Amino acid sequence: DTISQLRMFHYLPQTEKCDKQCMGSSPHTDWHFVTIISRDAASTLEYFDRKAGEWVSVRSQPDELLLLIGDWLSAYSDSTFHAPAHRVLSPTQESSLSFVLFFYPSIMARLPKDRGSVTKCKEEVNSVESSMFELAWGDYVVKKWAQVMSNR
Repeated sequence: DTISQLRMFHYLPQTEKCDKQCMGSSPHTDWHFVTIISRDAASTLEYFDRKAGEWVSVRSQPDELLLLIGDWLSAYSDSTFHAPAHRVLSPTQESSLSFVLFFYPSIMARLPKDRGSVTKCKEEVNSVESSMFELAWGDYVVKKWAQVMSNR
């Protein structure tokens, strides 16, 4: 059985204390299979362009859904699909809402033995050791969570 989770993110406007770009969501890659996003235009979603070496705003049309590849799908595809580093900048004037559907594999899912290579550049965040993809999905998430929380 797969797991899906729909979350609503409410980004508040920047405060006067914010002298630079305020983060609504810090830079990260998604850990799972895919993410589907429905969002308004008040906040700014950015991805890290590996070729240009800089953060770029995602251009989208109203009522358009965005699809992000996660680390697990990137590993499954042997990096044919790339899990982009991305972040959200807080809105400047008004609140912003995003509805985000996360699609996870079954807790016992494993990648095939011949899969699990993920190509990332040194500037990317939330790097994943290839050996972690040898774990079942549930164990991978526990280890990944511990890794992320230890960096706080």
